[in-house]
Formats: sequence, structure tokens, C-alpha cells
Amino acid sequence: MVDIAVIGAGLAGLVCARQLQQAGYRVVVVEKSRGLGGRLATRRLQNSCADHGVRYLENQGELSQQLIKILSDRHILNPWTATVHQMQDSRLQPMPTSPRYTASAGITAVAKFLAADLEVWRGQRVVAIAPTANRWELQLEPAADEPIPNLRSRALVITIPAPQAVVLIEPLASAVSTSFLEKLRSVEFEPCLSAIATYPTVYQQEPAVEAVTFPQNSELTWLSVESSKRPAIARAL
Repeated sequence: MVDIAVIGAGLAGLVCARQLQQAGYRVVVVEKSRGLGGRLATRRLQNSCADHGVRYLENQGELSQQLIKILSDRHILNPWTATVHQMQDSRLQPMPTSPRYTASAGITAVAKFLAADLEVWRGQRVVAIAPTANRWELQLEPAADEPIPNLRSRALVITIPAPQAVVLIEPLASAVSTSFLEKLRSVEFEPCLSAIATYPTVYQQEPAVEAVTFPQNSELTWLSVESSKRPAIARAL
């Protein structure tokens, strides 16, 4: 039995769990993957790395500004490019933007920092939720060679993507409103592919253009030179 169970160790789940723990609650984060961060994803290859989920963090309000300051004060985040180019009519046009922050060690470093003092159960998929008297009971997917006991908590926070959350919440129709379920079902995600390409160190040089957007292209949206985020590491596109 714990005070609060948080399902999902993405940015939202880790920030929420950290704040709850600082408020004095015993919190357990349950994550289906072996890694942390969800879309805070970094792929390591050839002595370099590339962010293939969240590309950067930027100020989107008071709370995100506070998080960026904490991470910057601890030298996890650093300011990145102040200019993103747009491809318009086959021409590159510089578009000054608000500050964007990246991590020299890869964006997953943000998740590792946030999870440092948390109890995180990795590789544990929640397959069902059952409300009982004054608590929630989480059924975890059993491993091939050992059963996993259910996790009980007095409160529950679900931070996984809406299509995944629907599967867990729909059986609780008697405990949640119909309008909430309808809103949850209406959330859709567009598919996206991330491609990572590397090039020989002989071509290493400071890039003239660090990031490009393609507003006129329905298939290609973003291209960045990942090594511009971490110049001390071997370059990757």
C-alpha cells in the first residue's frame, strides 16, 4: 500500500510524482518500458546521440519556465539555437524564435534527473485498475517466470497517452463521467517517423543551419543537426 501510484514515467508523470513526494506522500511510479522519459527519448550510436522524441524544451508558461530554470541551474539544459530556418519556395529563411533548451547528454537526461529520488517500477505494465474501499488496486502484467503482486494506493494519477489510458479507464465507467470518457476517446495522435543519419567525422564542422522546418511539406516537418546541441560529441544528423 502506498499513498499515490503514478502510471507513466514520462515528463508529466515524473514531474507530478516528484512534486507529490516533496509534499510528503509516498509515491510509486509504474512504467511499462525499461527506460524513463517516454518521448524524452535519446538514441546513442557511434559515440554520439540523437534525440528522436522531444527535440527541445521551451518556455510555455510559468511552470515550464520554473522547470527549465531548475534544469539549467544544474547544467542539465543549455540554450540551443536562437534561429530556426524555414524552407519556403525552395529557399531557406531564418526565423528568430524564443530560446530553446537542449541537454548535452541527450534529452533523456531530464527524465533521469527527475526520477533520481523516486521509486520507479520499470518494465511493469498495468493491465487493469479496480476501485475498492478507500483505495485503488493496480493489476500488473505477470512476468514469464514470476507473478507480480498487485499494487494498492490511496490515490491514482494516470499520465499515459489518452489511447492507452482509455483501455484502463473504460472498465471504470461507473466511477467516471460519460462526458470525461467521450473526451478521452476523442483524443487522436498523428503517426510520426524519426530518422537518424550519421556521417563521417571528416565532415565535422560548425553547421551554418542547425534546424529547419518545412511548413509547405505535408510529409517532412523537421530536420536538425543533432551535434549542434552537443558540439563536444561526435556529430550526428
